[in-house]
Amino acid sequence: MVLDCVRAQDFDPSTARAGGLVTARRLAGDSLVCTRALSPASWTVPSHASMFTGLDPWEHRLIKGGEAHLAPSIPTLAESLAARGYRTGLFSANPLIAGENGLARGFDTHRLGSFVDCFFRSTVSRHPNLARSTSSVPGGPAGEPTHGTSKVRKRALSSFFGSLERWPLLSDTTDRALGRIPDGHPGADHGGWSVTAPWIEESLSRWLSRIPKDQPSYTFVNLLDAHEPYLGVTRGPENRRTLWNRLRFRQDGIGADGGEGLWTDEQRTAMTMLYRRCIDLIDVRLGLLLDLIRQHRDWDNTLVIVTGDHGQAFGEEGSIYHMFGISSSLHRVPLIVKPAGSDRSRSSFSEWVSTRALYRLVLDAVSEGATTTSGLDGALSTLQEFSQAPAMSFSDVNLRDSLGSNRLVESRKRPDRYIVVYRDGTKLAVNVESGKQSQIDMGRQSAAPYAPDTSRPDVAATIDSALTVANIVRRTSGSTSVGPLTISDRLRTWGYG
Repeated sequence: MVLDCVRAQDFDPSTARAGGLVTARRLAGDSLVCTRALSPASWTVPSHASMFTGLDPWEHRLIKGGEAHLAPSIPTLAESLAARGYRTGLFSANPLIAGENGLARGFDTHRLGSFVDCFFRSTVSRHPNLARSTSSVPGGPAGEPTHGTSKVRKRALSSFFGSLERWPLLSDTTDRALGRIPDGHPGADHGGWSVTAPWIEESLSRWLSRIPKDQPSYTFVNLLDAHEPYLGVTRGPENRRTLWNRLRFRQDGIGADGGEGLWTDEQRTAMTMLYRRCIDLIDVRLGLLLDLIRQHRDWDNTLVIVTGDHGQAFGEEGSIYHMFGISSSLHRVPLIVKPAGSDRSRSSFSEWVSTRALYRLVLDAVSEGATTTSGLDGALSTLQEFSQAPAMSFSDVNLRDSLGSNRLVESRKRPDRYIVVYRDGTKLAVNVESGKQSQIDMGRQSAAPYAPDTSRPDVAATIDSALTVANIVRRTSGSTSVGPLTISDRLRTWGYG
């Protein structure tokens, strides 16, 4: 289960305020909690591709928007599990986890949100017709609606709805109107919250109910409720002051990044509070999803992974939302692993580790040698192996392809791309274009970057690794082919080539 845009600092079961994160705290009670998990990238497509393939973004090359496609030679987790007899289902509010870029490969059932789900929240248990498509998906159940949209329609909707973020009152009014248009498909009871993609729980329940008890299944869910814009984030009626505070600020973060409508301290505080309300909602929905797993599958024999695809920033280290910059708020994500089997107790893993390790963790758990009593030890072993490599995150996005040409004009500049390496209590950032290096101490508030001490062998080795990756990215920009990288060799080393 991927919680889109959820950053680690706001989804930490060990530091949750009293009465908060009830589901996360309950799940963490018999799970392995990773306190230093990193997303390999700062936006949706490359980070999901890394989780689905076990490869870094500069290896799978799915780092462009638009026409980029995962190379057919790279096996996905869903394909590997389907080959082992698993039923595979994908239920994603985020429309970018799509068949057109290869991320849906291997799923026999594929339910996608539309771009309406990215911008509008529904306060009723039904979903607007605008967010549905009846296109068929090969291998999916016949006669059922699929959530998705065409490429032309997607670009038009993205540009239109994105522009509404400049006028929050108009967007919020539209949100509330669309959220009350029923389409005849009942959804889950979300306790009065306005939610994105309210069809997910009901669709997942129907799919799980059709799988024989003795057939294994792999379910992927993406929840989008913590994604900007934070319009229509309500639970019940609002007073006028709350409504005014929510609607008087522009929310187009890319415009702010380009120097238009820059956020004030007051706005950052207001946006952070809205975001944390979304985190509360995410926890509620996570509880509903876990209840469905308990209802339809063997809970004790189920491996459950809850993580984020990237974080979210509200001015930290000059970053707003996600995609750009080197803020730890972009890269650090929650990671909770409930292993299958009876050997379960709360454990903690405190080494830096990339979520690309989840590919290996899942395949190791279902391999022939795995047992129901070795789940926790197996997960720890896999994470420990991956933590030995430098933990890197890639901050980059193709503005024109993924967000529309109007935003590229507004941003006025191409944001810098960075390779960021986390080690101990510091992070090292290397600018992909210039090669400039900086180091930041993460334990101190408002810590300023400084030149790293390259006389230290460990620091020099880390920088060399980051520069090597930066050179690969620079050489292959615009390329979607696998190129000279030894991906097949790596997969064979893992035993999954």
